[in-house]
Amino acid sequence: EVDQELSRVNNEWTDLLEREGGADNLLGSLAPYVAHSVLLPFVEAYRVVADVLARQEPGTELNEKDCVQEALAYGRQAFLQRRISSEASIGKLLFSNGYRLFDNQNLISRDQAAGSLREKRLETSKTFRLLQRRLERVRAAALP
Repeated sequence: EVDQELSRVNNEWTDLLEREGGADNLLGSLAPYVAHSVLLPFVEAYRVVADVLARQEPGTELNEKDCVQEALAYGRQAFLQRRISSEASIGKLLFSNGYRLFDNQNLISRDQAAGSLREKRLETSKTFRLLQRRLERVRAAALP
């Protein structure tokens, strides 16, 4: 479906992506931009949870309730410091869902080596930061 939709906009979209600046050119030909308004609160909330987990000392177990409480405090601080863009990204339900997501990815369990778990948590945090930056680029492109 993505291939069909992008082909509708530009038949040569795959070739365009291989050129320098091609992704920006393709993005510039698409409208309206709504991905940021739909996805950014989830990505920012999950980033907050990932950051909370990445800050944990190796071997420390963090249950869902405590993780959500830490994420609420950290999320408020991140919003005030403008590291996240919306208060809509700060909520118990979003943080709880983020915790469950990372639990499904085995980022909560102490059953694995502490160093390995810490590295996986840091990598997940970096991934969500990158995704957030990409969505912020989409938001900037959507502004008139």
